Amino acid sequence: MAGRDVSAAGPEQRSMGVAFQNFALYPHMPAYENIASPLHARRLPAAEIKARVERIAALLKISHVLGQPPRALSNGQKQRTALARALVGEPKILLMDDPLRNVDAKLRYEMRMELPWLLRRSSAASIYVTQDYREAMALGDRVAVLIEGRIMQTDHPEQVYDAPASTAVARLFGDPPLNLAPCRPHAGNDGVRVRALGLDIGLPIDPALAGRDSLLGLRPEDIVLFREA
Repeated sequence: MAGRDVSAAGPEQRSMGVAFQNFALYPHMPAYENIASPLHARRLPAAEIKARVERIAALLKISHVLGQPPRALSNGQKQRTALARALVGEPKILLMDDPLRNVDAKLRYEMRMELPWLLRRSSAASIYVTQDYREAMALGDRVAVLIEGRIMQTDHPEQVYDAPASTAVARLFGDPPLNLAPCRPHAGNDGVRVRALGLDIGLPIDPALAGRDSLLGLRPEDIVLFREA
């Protein structure tokens, strides 16, 4: 980390925060102590621990549940407590393993709006794992697409969506998914054209593609129907 080998360092010395998919809260500790646990491990003064916990709890809107054990919390409160614990130590790296997977759709939508603001307030470099392309697009400054254990494309979210590196990547982004039709571009008087889906379409593509078997990708939101004059 930052040029320093931390493989032999204790967790409290690595300046790393982790938020798990299943929350992984200590069941015998109230929310306050769950959040404070990484600060206790670093032996910070009690007054500083209290100030940090209360500050991060206020940011995440869980100040009213700090005295309650995890079993008394809703899934949304558990998720916010887990995020607070990951952030309270002001880590240099924040790892999040699909942290919104186990919350309901309404809360997931709200947290997609809140998390970018929250992460910008943190100085941590954040790595967020998700199976939901919407979260990747909403939260990521850069997106890495992992398929069968290999990174297939890394780029800004808009570029991954507009110029996917492969059909496998293209199919992961979009709902409804991308329409794919086999075609063979041909050179016309007005540039390169393709015949597909019963249509003859002019495309601003490399003329070198003419005569080659290809796939035409159409996103549903880019298809416009109109009445022929």
